[in-house]
Amino acid sequence: MSLNAIPNTVTMFGGLAPADQRELDALSRRRRVTAGTMFYRPGEAMGHIYFIEAGSVKVGFLSAAGREITVDYLGRGELFGAVGLGPDSGGQLFARAWEDVVVREMSRRDYEAFILRRPPLVCEINRLLDARLAKVQRRLQQLLFLDMRERIVAVLADLIPGYGEPVEGGVRLRLRLTHQDIANMIGATREATSQVLGLLRRAGAIAFDQKHPVLLTPGQPAPIEADADAWRAPATVLVTTRSVESAEV
Repeated sequence: MSLNAIPNTVTMFGGLAPADQRELDALSRRRRVTAGTMFYRPGEAMGHIYFIEAGSVKVGFLSAAGREITVDYLGRGELFGAVGLGPDSGGQLFARAWEDVVVREMSRRDYEAFILRRPPLVCEINRLLDARLAKVQRRLQQLLFLDMRERIVAVLADLIPGYGEPVEGGVRLRLRLTHQDIANMIGATREATSQVLGLLRRAGAIAFDQKHPVLLTPGQPAPIEADADAWRAPATVLVTTRSVESAEV
């Protein structure tokens, strides 16, 4: 066990007293998880919380037909699982290792006992949950109100703070994303997504570097082409407001 692994990884725990930092680490164990492994599925009780030390984790919804809607990719320093403080009736989201990851795993009981003895951390957790809910609501608004070109540009731009790196002419995402992965983020089919990505490439808005998306005009509106009827297709998978309100990442 590395010294103060969680406080050194997760910002909200960095201000703990040394004794509290040691206790937090003692309550957790390190796990190495291979890409594709499910941490939990929709409806399953969340018995643990996870702190990401390395790698990334995908979280999202599953439709009744088994289609995925990706909500976010979480990376180093983020936590997921039984983050909220309350009864566990099973969440609406799944969490899957997007690549090989290293996490610190803590039982829900130990996590809640540790947090509740430290009121400032309760406030930090509430702020985190508010930010997560706002992100889910923003993704729902993108699905409902943006056309496909706008959805693609918006969801990729949302990943820049956590995964963007400046390159000549734009911003490259460290995540490797296939057309199907992007389709899962915008609620569309792979075929329609590939067609619109082709239009965006020709318009000089997006490029790909070995499956790493490169935004060539970050912060600017998605370009418009006269013959781009394909990108007006609506989202094919929607989630209910109730699912959004009850989501716990």
